Amino acid sequence: MSLSFFDYVVFVALVLFLIYIVVRNLFFRTTKTDFLHVTGSLHWIMIGMSLIAADMSLEYIMISSSEGFTNGLAFGSYEWTASIILIVVALFILPIFMRAGITTIPEYLELRYDKWARLTLAVIEIVLYTTTGLTAILYSSGLIMEHLFHIDKIYLIWTIGIISALIIGSGGISAVMRTDFVFVTLLILGGIAFATFAIIEVGGFNTFVKLSENHLSSVNPRTHKDLPWTQVFLGSLWIMHLSYWSFKQFIAQKYLVSTSLSEAQKGILFAASLKLIFPFLFIIPGIVGFELFKNEVSTPEHVFPMLIQKIVPAGFKSLIMITFLGTIIAASEAIFTATTTLFTHDIYRRFLRPLSDTKELVLVSRISTVVIVVIACLISPTFGQINNVFEFTQHVSGAISPGLAVVFLFGFLSKKTPRYAGLAGLLLSIPLYYFSMYILKIEDFMTLTAVNFFFLILVMTILTIFTPQEEEIIIPERNPVKFERNLVVVIWSICILTTVLSIYIIFL
Repeated sequence: MSLSFFDYVVFVALVLFLIYIVVRNLFFRTTKTDFLHVTGSLHWIMIGMSLIAADMSLEYIMISSSEGFTNGLAFGSYEWTASIILIVVALFILPIFMRAGITTIPEYLELRYDKWARLTLAVIEIVLYTTTGLTAILYSSGLIMEHLFHIDKIYLIWTIGIISALIIGSGGISAVMRTDFVFVTLLILGGIAFATFAIIEVGGFNTFVKLSENHLSSVNPRTHKDLPWTQVFLGSLWIMHLSYWSFKQFIAQKYLVSTSLSEAQKGILFAASLKLIFPFLFIIPGIVGFELFKNEVSTPEHVFPMLIQKIVPAGFKSLIMITFLGTIIAASEAIFTATTTLFTHDIYRRFLRPLSDTKELVLVSRISTVVIVVIACLISPTFGQINNVFEFTQHVSGAISPGLAVVFLFGFLSKKTPRYAGLAGLLLSIPLYYFSMYILKIEDFMTLTAVNFFFLILVMTILTIFTPQEEEIIIPERNPVKFERNLVVVIWSICILTTVLSIYIIFL
């Protein structure tokens, strides 16, 4: 990719900014408290930006373009339906967590079930984040950047890992959330520029609409192989969303650090609002790629680098490059931080050193960050042996998500579900998923997820009916939060729902 002098200047400016963040955290921070917690009430914009930073990745952007090339706008359902689940999180699940005063998601399981459920979930998430989630991001991003900039992916993987570790190790979660704001701002600007250049290249908006009519449907037919409308509106996509946005530590930690229910709710809704526009920013270039390069692209995955090389003018390539680099670092930081937090709070302080002070916890967090970075960077290259990394990670998520959703939902809704049921639900989720895959011969991961979900509901229901808890389990309210409806939050939620409905109707 050819870069102009201006491109190099902008890129160097980003590198200097990252160095400044690390140096400032190391030498100018006066307290270690905000290393593990964010002091004060976070502004809702910061929370929303940080949620998007944890969710977005270069792999998602590339897949969005390739799906736009192949199937069109319907891939945006992943984002539009997620925005509805985020409303559920903001209005119903967040207040429950905040009243319980938890720092991590596994901590809630100890309050509702027992310490073994907490330990099990912490171990499961640490292992999965380190060996699958983080490594998949590093490998996929390194592979894409290698194709774009002709730099060996191994160097890129270690560079991303080291940069993320330096930011986390120097300033903890406070530093991560500050850099998230910058990276997501760049992501929005870069996405707008990317989509604009694509539409200009095809001859303007009217020409784009005329040429791309077959690719602008918001839903796929019922017979579609990957994402039929039946899965979007009636299927297990909702289970995946609920588990992802509510019970995954690297997501939930972004709003659990807030001390204000109202600010956290508005932050979640801000993230939901942003998710409404991202499909248009990253799928539309893929649709343009189909109209311009359908005879030149051998596979859909190649449309993304071709778009970067051919439609982005010199002088703007650095903005796009920084946008993508920022998404990699932000997504990596989110998982790094979640993993170290889980180890520090749910294993080290809870089971190994209950009386450890803040200084010791910071040291443990920094050491665990280094260990996790090294493990993830060493494992990442082995993902080259997997034919489809995205499909592999979806299957892993499908094996875990139903267990999380069912265990927490029973914890919320049933006071008589026995304490040991939490551990049982978590441990059964993975074998039941693979039982359905290999014994029942179900191949589609969406169907597998739904079958697993209903199997676990049946198991938890049987345990509740035949071995109910003798006394109702009441979660202690360690952080009294009024369960009230903020008018702004309610109106904002209605606006998001209306917008989602309008998108489906307009692009039907």
